Amino acid sequence: MPRPEPITRFYRQWMHPDGLTVFRVIESQSDLLIAARTELTELATSALHKIRIPLQDYVEVDPAFASTLEPYSPGADAPDIVRTMAASASIAGVGPMAAVAGAIAEEVGRSIMPKSPEVIVENGGDIFMATTQPRVAGVYAGEGEFRDRIGLELPPHPNGVGIATSSATIGPSLSLGKADAATVIADTAALADACATALANRIVRHSHLKSAVEWCLGLPGVIGAIAVLGNAIAVEGKGFKIVPL
Repeated sequence: MPRPEPITRFYRQWMHPDGLTVFRVIESQSDLLIAARTELTELATSALHKIRIPLQDYVEVDPAFASTLEPYSPGADAPDIVRTMAASASIAGVGPMAAVAGAIAEEVGRSIMPKSPEVIVENGGDIFMATTQPRVAGVYAGEGEFRDRIGLELPPHPNGVGIATSSATIGPSLSLGKADAATVIADTAALADACATALANRIVRHSHLKSAVEWCLGLPGVIGAIAVLGNAIAVEGKGFKIVPL
């Protein structure tokens, strides 16, 4: 079967992390842009393959895991990545596939850290970032007032942190809401990914923004929540700053 054509991720043209080498790794639906202190394509490619195989094998024997939109308990013999996805999704109240991009990004990133203690892995807008200096993550919020204007400045996170964005108006991901951008900063990338989906699902009109980000910040492991709908924005959390891009 031919490999599917990767989705064009136009926002990647703006990603230029100082002092790091940027390279790309693709396998099936996983399209990762990685920044590290040295070029580590071979290591990252091998790690991505080893991570995807047990996940794919598990989905074949338990297809409900991949199709449900509700929290799901995998089998006792499920591989680590499956259990990570399920646990993160359960916290957010969504299906486990809502955490897949973040979980893969973090697993690949941690496999690289022994060779590069500073690493950033972006997987479809979901990011694992281990840094020894402050870094700014951009949030693309479509064509409205906040387009190209939102930057999240984070302090060093040498042990890693997750940043994920979900949108009803940008990209192919399923969203039950109407948010232009729903971004979550969390202890792990899988948790950030699942919570960003849940946050976006809660926003249908401007009046939902404040309550939705407050709800999200109350979830264990969530550091910050940002939501954009049209010309309105809501922000909650500590340990980061909103900066212009």
